[in-house]
Amino acid sequence: MTARDFILMELQRKYTLDKEADIESFNYLESGYIDSIGMIQFLVSLEEEYDIEFTDAEIADPSFKIVGQLAQLVERKVMENERLKAGNGKES
Repeated sequence: MTARDFILMELQRKYTLDKEADIESFNYLESGYIDSIGMIQFLVSLEEEYDIEFTDAEIADPSFKIVGQLAQLVERKVMENERLKAGNGKES
């Protein structure tokens, strides 16, 4: 499952997204798909699913609330983690 698919699945726990919605630019917070409590649960779900941690700066960035940009951030963080793990496994 891609990060985008996981994000969409999480967002649609309560409401179904309009099929006409532009997912790449969809602001899930302004559209009311997640409230402040839901945001915490959403963050925890993403961090646990992908074994990543978001910084305060990443969460505060307006792009964090856009599905397409959030999916790219998650994918980037996953790749960084994989590189770090691969680097730790090599002999120096």
